[in-house]
Amino acid sequence: MKCQTHDMLEAAAVQRRRINLSYKKTNGKTAAHEAVVVLDVYTEAGEEYMSINDNGRICHIATSAVTAFKAMDRMTPVIAFP
Repeated sequence: MKCQTHDMLEAAAVQRRRINLSYKKTNGKTAAHEAVVVLDVYTEAGEEYMSINDNGRICHIATSAVTAFKAMDRMTPVIAFP
């Protein structure tokens, strides 16, 4: 993952901003979450992950699987990838 993308996800976590998120699951299918809160971006066993709160359900997603995300608000800084 590019440093800028990692920084945007960390900013979303610190600011508790809601994002729309798409990623590739381990089975190759695309998954999407709307209006999730990024709780944390962390490294475990050399792999980067993010924790999200999806309506009370906590999910852990490898950041390398993320294909797109965008903050739902129009606040500055704009948080979007790609």
